[in-house]
Amino acid sequence: MKRARPAKLCYYLLLACFPASMVLVVWLAPPWLEWLRDNWPRLHEFLYRRIYPMMPSWLQYFAVQTLAAGVAICGTLYLVGGRERPRWPRWNWRHAFPALVGAYAVWAGLTYYWSAWPYATRAYFIRELPFYFLCVAAMYLFARPERWVSAAKVFAVSAFVEAVLQGAIIVYFARENGWTLRKAFIEKTVFFSNPNFGCPLMLTAGFIALAFLILTVRACPPKQAGRRSSPRPGATVAALVVALFAYAFIFLAANALAAYVAALAAGCAYALCLLPIKRKAAIVYCALAVAVVAVIAVMASETLWTRTLRWAMSPRRTTHLRVVDWAACAELYVRRPLHGWGMGTFPATHARFQVTLARMLPFVAGLRTTHPHNEFARVASEQGLVGLLLYLGILGYAFAASYRALRNQPLRMRLVGYALWGGALTFVVQASFGKAPMNWSFSANYWLL
Repeated sequence: MKRARPAKLCYYLLLACFPASMVLVVWLAPPWLEWLRDNWPRLHEFLYRRIYPMMPSWLQYFAVQTLAAGVAICGTLYLVGGRERPRWPRWNWRHAFPALVGAYAVWAGLTYYWSAWPYATRAYFIRELPFYFLCVAAMYLFARPERWVSAAKVFAVSAFVEAVLQGAIIVYFARENGWTLRKAFIEKTVFFSNPNFGCPLMLTAGFIALAFLILTVRACPPKQAGRRSSPRPGATVAALVVALFAYAFIFLAANALAAYVAALAAGCAYALCLLPIKRKAAIVYCALAVAVVAVIAVMASETLWTRTLRWAMSPRRTTHLRVVDWAACAELYVRRPLHGWGMGTFPATHARFQVTLARMLPFVAGLRTTHPHNEFARVASEQGLVGLLLYLGILGYAFAASYRALRNQPLRMRLVGYALWGGALTFVVQASFGKAPMNWSFSANYWLL
């Protein structure tokens, strides 16, 4: 039997992170956790208090973190067991990404020493540390085109399995209780009880499936007179269409405004990336001009401005809660602009978590949420300007480097690559409105892309 090489094992373990971070989350339903607490109280208490404090979805984290440990062990064996002694590579721009991620991880750990809630900072840092490592490992292990194409396929298949399971849960509870699909989505599915977590996954998987569908149809040979055409890949096309319907069902069941905005932005970006450079520049300039004119028109017209504010701040919508959260983040940032209050401390502003800190910060007394619903505001308030700049640097480098690398690839690679690129953009847009969907551990799928 042929021995598996450590380098290949690293790659396969990294691929396994996709189903581990998607499919396993389905089994984290509250009844299952209640059963564990009732039948295995010591195990339940040990896992919650010792292993993953404050982490309700420990099964998903445990699976991905275990895989991260496996990748680290195999990577060490590969470096130590090589015939030649590993040399420190010369600096190039590719090393900027791991340097930024490493600096961000170090800074997040250092915030423990001035944290307003050290317990939360320690818990968040322990939980997210393996994901920093996986993020860097993915850059090296998915460097070859055929590998990230395989990663895209695994991502799409894992998302399809999750969509089918979650869809069955949604339909069952909607029929049993007479709920709308959105209510069943929020109450019973385990996208962390929030549409903002499910939609980016479904959108990314949808872009991937659409890319492979286009490639499959383009590969079909044309019919020629007097010659039998080769069999068309009908099964592949049918499977991709079914997958697209499954993704669309979950996306529409969530019925989240931020998800529609993310879909529009990412869809336009995906289509734009595939156009020639000259057309691309013209369309970008036109879109910017239209956006500027629209903003000026709304702000100049008192009627439009008033109606927009009334619509956004209506009690029926959650926008007014987000505005309160963002104002609290601004207050936190102003008081500690450089170093922040410590990673994971924003939930402490909620009085039921930390009464002492809530009294220290009276301006957050009216908060009704434990997350600021804007990832950039959260990073700025918890880790200050230094953490925010490192975070933006990671995002900026990842998007710029991947876009530049895809420009000169053949169409097959560009279709799949820009599908991943556009899907990653959905997380960024969603992060501006959602409940921290870009937390490293909450969105392992995104950071691995």
